[in-house]
Amino acid sequence: EEKQRRIEGRPLPNADRNWAHSFAGRASDFMAEIIGPAWLTDDWLAWRAFTKTLFNEYLYDEELQVFRKCTGLEGPPPGRPREAWLPVGRRGGKSRMLAAIAVHLGCCYDWTRYLSPGEMGHVFIVADQLKHTTPILHYVKGFLFGHPRLQKLVAKPLVESVELVGQIKIEGVAASIEAVRSKTVIAALLDEIAFWQPDETQANPDVEVINALRPAMLTIPNAMQLAASSRYARKGALWNAYRDYHGKAEGPLVWSADTETMHPSVD
Repeated sequence: EEKQRRIEGRPLPNADRNWAHSFAGRASDFMAEIIGPAWLTDDWLAWRAFTKTLFNEYLYDEELQVFRKCTGLEGPPPGRPREAWLPVGRRGGKSRMLAAIAVHLGCCYDWTRYLSPGEMGHVFIVADQLKHTTPILHYVKGFLFGHPRLQKLVAKPLVESVELVGQIKIEGVAASIEAVRSKTVIAALLDEIAFWQPDETQANPDVEVINALRPAMLTIPNAMQLAASSRYARKGALWNAYRDYHGKAEGPLVWSADTETMHPSVD
């Protein structure tokens, strides 16, 4: 069986990988594993509500109240949203949460069924400049190497990426049309998108970078795009999403919140 798996390019049995896969569809439980007991405290209430909404988990009453406050909707959408926009205040915990979601998507699902032998599935962390992806990548590596079972899923740690068992690479890339093309994308986490170039006369306007990303996700069921940023101006892709979809049941999820809501311990 092991020889046949190698011939077909299928992963070999891996107890730690199977353990991680047990959290597929249980994102909130996985966050408790990598973030620790603090995940269940009031300080993480809003991020718990967001995570459960994103992965279609049941919301308790206090989580539902936060959901309503941040989305303007009465109840969560059916199924998993493939696209979410998060205009959230500074120091609200966006970078750490994007990193945690990247680790969950990279470790807890078997994407090999959608990938050819030798093909890598990418979880992209995209920022206006490559150096600005570093904080999220540091969080990613902290989660992976800080957990005794997840560290065994790391196949190759690099400066700007981490390759995982199961043909997955979590990688930081600059927001350019060229950088995001010609790769298979499991998820695209767009950091501080309000500060990307919104002007279509520029080389890499935010809307066109997103348009280049979407075809790269077509062959992956439940591929996900998350765009998180503090607010900046009433222009660009983030503003367009907020204007067009916040408080509306149809369309992508828009989660709008101030810093205190998402990170209550901040003074």
